Amino acid sequence: MILTILAIAFLILIHELGHLIAAKYSGVPVPEFSIGFGKILVMKELGGTRYCLRWLLLGGYVKTDDGFQDLPPLTRIWVALAGPGSNLLFAFVVFAAVSFIGLPQLTTKIGQVFPEKPAAKAGLLSGDRVVAVNGLPIVRWSEMTALVTEEKGRAVRLKVERGQGAYEVSVVPENEGKKWMLGIKASGETISTPHGLLGSIRNGITLMIEQLKSSAELFQRLVGLSPVLDVLGPLQIVKVGAEQANIGWISLLFFVAILSANFVIFNLLPLPVLDGGLIAIALVESATGKKISKRVQLLATKISMAAVIALMSFVFLSDLLKLVR
Repeated sequence: MILTILAIAFLILIHELGHLIAAKYSGVPVPEFSIGFGKILVMKELGGTRYCLRWLLLGGYVKTDDGFQDLPPLTRIWVALAGPGSNLLFAFVVFAAVSFIGLPQLTTKIGQVFPEKPAAKAGLLSGDRVVAVNGLPIVRWSEMTALVTEEKGRAVRLKVERGQGAYEVSVVPENEGKKWMLGIKASGETISTPHGLLGSIRNGITLMIEQLKSSAELFQRLVGLSPVLDVLGPLQIVKVGAEQANIGWISLLFFVAILSANFVIFNLLPLPVLDGGLIAIALVESATGKKISKRVQLLATKISMAAVIALMSFVFLSDLLKLVR
């Protein structure tokens, strides 16, 4: 849990450093750079900027002077894009590095069979290894879950190795929270497949694009208030982060890169309280040649802040419902 919270704080640091570097490079005065909110724990003033670490590590900000909105639109877009851009670069580097090293992935060795669940009723035991689903050979746990999900509740044929022997068994998955489950848990055994340098770079780009698409789809569902059980919120993020940390530091780092890609999409939402909103305002002013009044911008910021709070409340409710279930 602590590792996950620190990882999120690190992503916030990367994001805000992007804004800071872009602002400094553009000659924009930055009175304060802060990680966290609330009471100041550590403070250091350097180069006209007060650097602060605050006790609540759930956000951060780069405070510019009042003249920021009077700067040329391209300068404001550059500074606003630098935060999400830093998260995007971090995600790519991690995806590529993990591909080069080899991402540990769970094997299909069963660690626990839950009583009265489909697998238990079919006779599966702890220590069994599933080597095929419906005749398709598999070695990774993710492959097995994907094939089971594809059947949407229909019976699946599992080829299982036990000791020196092997046998086939038919199992009908059980629906739990819109997921088709067999009632088994992985043993924790992992395998990894390293890639070469060029292959790792290609994988890094592919994984980054796939995660951005996935994140965009997630926020589309949130805006449409899709079923709350489909949404991964802060409590679930901490839970999944802890699970990845148990597998190993490489898996945790990979998970942090996924969160970083999510940061990119979230911060580019066209809400004035986020980077996407600042970019949208600058684009409108550039296209029309007219400044949007500060009064209108302040009103839009208040409305967007309410929207973000409502969105976060919705996601938090989703997490609570998952815990209740």
